[in-house]
Amino acid sequence: MSIATAEEPRTGSVSGFWERRSMKSLYSRSEIYSHFVKLPVSWARAEEVVRDELDLVKDHASWHDARTKDGEPIEIKSCVTRYADGRIGKFKIWNHQMRDLSSEGRVAFLLYRPNDTCGVLAIHTIPPWKISPRGTVTGFWNERLGWRHLREIPWPEIIPLDSLEILYRSDFAKYYSEEEVADTRMPYSHEDDQSNCWR
Repeated sequence: MSIATAEEPRTGSVSGFWERRSMKSLYSRSEIYSHFVKLPVSWARAEEVVRDELDLVKDHASWHDARTKDGEPIEIKSCVTRYADGRIGKFKIWNHQMRDLSSEGRVAFLLYRPNDTCGVLAIHTIPPWKISPRGTVTGFWNERLGWRHLREIPWPEIIPLDSLEILYRSDFAKYYSEEEVADTRMPYSHEDDQSNCWR
């Protein structure tokens, strides 16, 4: 399946006119407006988008969703930038997945916007050892599996600012350190000097 694209209008051009930008999305507009297509859940479509983007092979197990062409296991996680109640989105990963991936795999994270097509803002992969000190851990009892621990991590702790689509970086800069913001290429806002639209 190919990655759907959505035309997203944004300001920031030198002339001040609206500029249109092609952005990857989880759903195409034809899927959204069709009465005959049942949309897959966002996490399932996110897996498809990441597999296409990173050229991965589908290979589901309890601790990973895909493999590279070389056989490295990849777990795929996705989250929205903000929940409906305004809270920042969180990636959720089971501790047993991180433990199993720690010896030979990575985790691919996909961040998307909560709009109708779920525009993709970033895809970022990291090894599991970089995840373990982050987020909060909650324990759950499962009748069949026993205790399971779920790690919830706010997405700005995982996705670097320079991995976000460039026109959306300033929208989320407040969640990053001053040093990271200073070191990241950012678009000017329309209030800034328009002689050059990129810092």
